[in-house]
Amino acid sequence: MTDRKNPPAFKTAEKINITKAEKQFLKNGIPLFTINAGDQEIVKITFRFLAGDIYSKNSLIPESTNAMLNEGTSEFSSAEIAEKIDFYGAFIGLQTGKHTSNLTIFTLNKHLNSTLQIVYKMLTDSVFPKKELKTYLLNGLQQFNIDRQKTEVLAREEYYKTVFGKNHIYSQLPVEKDFSSVDTKELKTFFAKFYDFSNLTIIASGKICPELIENLNLFFGNTLLKSQILQNNFDFSIKNFEPKYVFVEKENAVQATIKIGKISINKKHEDFYNLSVTNTILGGYFGSRLMKNIREDKGYTYGIYSANMSMLNSGFFVISADAGKEVYKKAVDEVFKEIKILRTEKVSDLELTRVRNYLIGSFVANFDGAFALSQAFESIFDYDLGYDFYDKYLKAIQNITASEILETAEKYLREDTMHTVISCSRD
Repeated sequence: MTDRKNPPAFKTAEKINITKAEKQFLKNGIPLFTINAGDQEIVKITFRFLAGDIYSKNSLIPESTNAMLNEGTSEFSSAEIAEKIDFYGAFIGLQTGKHTSNLTIFTLNKHLNSTLQIVYKMLTDSVFPKKELKTYLLNGLQQFNIDRQKTEVLAREEYYKTVFGKNHIYSQLPVEKDFSSVDTKELKTFFAKFYDFSNLTIIASGKICPELIENLNLFFGNTLLKSQILQNNFDFSIKNFEPKYVFVEKENAVQATIKIGKISINKKHEDFYNLSVTNTILGGYFGSRLMKNIREDKGYTYGIYSANMSMLNSGFFVISADAGKEVYKKAVDEVFKEIKILRTEKVSDLELTRVRNYLIGSFVANFDGAFALSQAFESIFDYDLGYDFYDKYLKAIQNITASEILETAEKYLREDTMHTVISCSRD
């Protein structure tokens, strides 16, 4: 009989056994990574192209190209593609980031041949019909103008420009005139250049069956690849280090958006692990110091968070909150107060234990299931990191000391190195 009067003993994970991605190649040399970890007859396949926002002066072109892959080929209309995908119980997701654009399909193994045939057509024969493109851009422009009314959006855009510099490739965002300069011809040109299979990596996870490799080779493994792949010759250097205070006015705003932060380190840096733990204490989870002070104690905001965001060629630290416009200055003061405490006073054993337990629980959840394992792999693959990244991260969580947290906060989170961006009305 189970003794329900006494709870089970509390344990934390000492080591995580991760099902790792196995690398192989299709017949023509396209890299394929498989994670065989599923019990159900379903697989997730991601087709990753180096075709992100940075590859065009108008970021709407990469975004629109990827978003319209399901809007029609020379053989199928957008409605026919949608009908076929629904018929096979599949799902297609399209996503564009700074560096990569992805097409991801979730499909049953028994329908692999049929669904991959559709995906192949989308990745080789998309026609970007004018009518659908006009609708897509019109909807995008409407959303763009709606977003211009939000202090969160205005502050976020200004934050990127302030931290990276107005001309940096990571701070380039669409402006209204960009919507009128996108046409079918430009999308076809971008598609022909960047959706070449020489620029493709495939990642598959779930219940990997022999038919998967056979079908991938059938549709994608017979194309002769180019001998040269795209070269990344961008300038990612950051020339703006002087802390700034920037106010973005939004008339009649009923609240203020606060962004405080700076350029930081990414996953490749040896201090990334300790900084992640230090950030969690400050504002990285619901029980953080910023949340307790500014939300629970002062009532200045419904929520506040901090994060150390890793980007492929840089990183940035940010604290973000929405506050009443009459109290946002007090909220900013409390933020800087908490940062100072973090780098001058040792964290207690009780708080450090609580944060450790939270982070270990979150860490374990990152590998729960085949699709989570796929996401975990993608987050290190982009940085050319191995699975030892996760071993080092877990060890940092388990072993970091209060003194090391002080040192990390002093090194990376000094108040006098932070930019502050505020968006609200002046009244």
